[in-house]
Amino acid sequence: MGKFTASEADIKKMKAQHGSATEIIVTKPKSKDKKAETFRCFIKDPLDNLDLFSAGMDVPSIMNRKMYFLDNLWIDGDEEFKNDSKVRLAGAIQVYDTIEILESEAKKH
Repeated sequence: MGKFTASEADIKKMKAQHGSATEIIVTKPKSKDKKAETFRCFIKDPLDNLDLFSAGMDVPSIMNRKMYFLDNLWIDGDEEFKNDSKVRLAGAIQVYDTIEILESEAKKH
């Protein structure tokens, strides 16, 4: 388990401060030398931060866009999301997947 901990009171405080708090959990599998490790972080809702969301959509590379969202929606969590490339990549993919786009259409009349 990573070093970051968040009590229910901490999560409540994050939600009060940011409007929402989504938890991202990444688990590195065990290897010969190490046990499996789990890392956690909390992010803000991208759709509650439309300026940031719009700016992120302008980032040309999809992978860089995912990293942009992880960095800029960050509330708190394990430092491995910032300095371990495997945890960072997995976390960035999960952050991007939290963006819910509803099906829609436009009709010109």
